[in-house]
Formats: sequence, C-alpha cells, structure tokens
Amino acid sequence: MHPILTLASSAIHPNIGPEHRKRLLYIDQCDFSRYFAKAVELGLGPHDVDGEAIVFGLKQYYAIAMLDPANGHAISDVLDPLWHAHMLFSEEYEAFCNKVVGQYMHHAPLRKDDTVMLRRVRVLYDYTLRRLRECFRNVDERVWPTLPDERLICLHKGNQDTYTALQEYRLYAPVPALAT
Repeated sequence: MHPILTLASSAIHPNIGPEHRKRLLYIDQCDFSRYFAKAVELGLGPHDVDGEAIVFGLKQYYAIAMLDPANGHAISDVLDPLWHAHMLFSEEYEAFCNKVVGQYMHHAPLRKDDTVMLRRVRVLYDYTLRRLRECFRNVDERVWPTLPDERLICLHKGNQDTYTALQEYRLYAPVPALAT
C-alpha cells in the first residue's frame, strides 16, 4: 500500500459518509501481499507497474463496488490478475466481500466472441473509470488506463437486489443497463 495514499484519505466524493469511511478504512487495512505473491507465482503478473500501485488500484475497484452497489463495474486488465489471485483464497475472499459489500462479489469473464457482452463491458469499464475519478483524488492511469476493446477483460454485477445492506448508502442511482 502507498505509505501516504489511502482510500479514506483520497476519497473526494462529497456524499461519502461514516459507513463508507468505515468500509474504506477496512479495505485500506487489508494486506494484499499474499495475493500479489500468488499472482506472480502463477505468472499472472506483474505488469510494468509497481505492486503497490496495482494493490491500491484493486482496492479502488472494491471501493467502487461498495460506493455504487446498484451498478456493475468492469476491471482493468492490469488489475485482473490480482483480483483472480485474491479469489483463489476463497474463504478470505468471501469474508472480505462480506465485510466490504455484504456478500460474495462474483466474477463474470468476458467472452470476446460475444459482441453483446463486449459492448456491455465497454460501457461498464468507461462508467467505472468515470465513477473512480468522481470518488477519488488519485486514479493511476497505469492501473486504470483507457482500454481498447481488445483489452477489456471482465466485470462484477451489481443491482438493487444485490449488496442489499449497502443500497441505502449508495452514492449513485441504479442505471438499468449497468445493473445486470
């Protein structure tokens, strides 16, 4: 984790409240070094970006899922290997998800030959970038780059029936096209 940069200190959205801050602090305090080491061991990374930036970027992804639970979000291909490695520690990942969003955060991989899903992931990725920039002072373009379609990778789903404990705290209204 960056020594000074934390989710809680870089949060800039005006409506981030006490419940959000509590969960942001929890994400900040989580040690992702084991998951990063596992990603490297499996040959899933690292990219030409330092590990601290990658870990912080994945923490931002989890934070956006928490801040905007009614809508789905797509992750960058730079961060995806660390997300996969985190999921391999399934009990830890499930407990983390329960603390952050209130239930397991499922992964949906993109099939590049599915043009409908490709368009959906394109919209979700662009939406995710926009929300990240609205919520956080520091969004590293090395880990959250503008991606061409061929580098889009996967997403997690959101909707009003998911992450029910968070819906009253959401910062953004549900967008039907983004929710399922």
